[in-house]
Amino acid sequence: MCGTSSLAYVENSYATIWMNGGLRRGIISDYDTTGIGSQSGCFFDTQATNTSNGGRVGATGRTTTQMTYPYDMDNFPVYVGWDFDTVWAHDVDGDINGGYPYLRGVTPLPSSEFDYTFDFKVQ
Repeated sequence: MCGTSSLAYVENSYATIWMNGGLRRGIISDYDTTGIGSQSGCFFDTQATNTSNGGRVGATGRTTTQMTYPYDMDNFPVYVGWDFDTVWAHDVDGDINGGYPYLRGVTPLPSSEFDYTFDFKVQ
């Protein structure tokens, strides 16, 4: 997930939260001032983020069911081309990362219900 990525390339990532910060918001590079970044194989959970906006570079929206194991690859391809042999791991039982893939060697924190909404005021 990137808020601003000027000409950056993001590959094989996903988001389950929505970033909102005025003009700089989105899943993948919604706003930048020097150029639009690019992405490949990036997804976001439309139900968890409560949006269908994947940012200006076009991350693909999928439902929670489509993004969590077992994935509905026949009807809604997701994670195609991702390296599940050495980089990513499937959360088959849903007890590690809520069914979402996770990076090998990185144990996700236990999932909890948090409200990640922040309001910022400049005085």
